[in-house]
Amino acid sequence: MVWCENRMAKGESVDIGFIGLGRMGTGMADGDFHKLVQARADIRVWVASLPSAALREKHLQNCKLQIDNFSQGQPGDYYLFVLVDRRSGTTTVEGHSRPPSRPISSVSAPAVLSWPTQTI
Repeated sequence: MVWCENRMAKGESVDIGFIGLGRMGTGMADGDFHKLVQARADIRVWVASLPSAALREKHLQNCKLQIDNFSQGQPGDYYLFVLVDRRSGTTTVEGHSRPPSRPISSVSAPAVLSWPTQTI
């Protein structure tokens, strides 16, 4: 994992300009990619090396699905993908912005947890 901090002055909040992760991958969005989705930064960079063009495309679509479905993401969250097809040696560089939020009616509420109470 790589990140870049932009500090204006001591004592101020730190703005993370970008955060990046890389992986030799399969077609699935894996646990490392999920870490990137949860991170807060202006730009999130994902670098992956995949065995074929077909898996590269599948991987990209799976990553975009994870971004768009992450309930705590914000509209406009930006990702830059650098994906290498090891078979042909070609590299794809593509950006993706999270679309506007889904209507509240389409978002399911989390389950309410309750425990028995006990008077002491």
